[in-house]
Amino acid sequence: YSGILLLIINSYLFYYFSLVVYQYVKYFLHEKSRRIKIDFENEVITIVEKSNLYILNSENLRSIEFHLSTRHYKNPLRYFGYTKLFSQDGRAFIITNFVLDYIIIEDMFSGVKKIKKLNKIIYLP
Repeated sequence: YSGILLLIINSYLFYYFSLVVYQYVKYFLHEKSRRIKIDFENEVITIVEKSNLYILNSENLRSIEFHLSTRHYKNPLRYFGYTKLFSQDGRAFIITNFVLDYIIIEDMFSGVKKIKKLNKIIYLP
């Protein structure tokens, strides 16, 4: 019985930790070629992706979605989340919590519609 119990525990741990590593690699690759500059005084976020420059402020943002995890605070999957910024021209920009905490953006743009979406595990689209 102890062998079966150890096999079940090892299978769970392998699944759990491989999910954490998978999420980390996916988030890292998403943010690898992106630079973000924040101007708190003027409430402007500048995103540089490869050779493209995007400037986001209250006037050209339509809405903001915060995708947050509901996991327990001791769970490593809790820190995987992202903020999705929708511009007036239809573009969507994703900023992960590894680069910028969502609370900074939540407090920054006062006139923009904000939506919080909760889930246990937050996968990037």
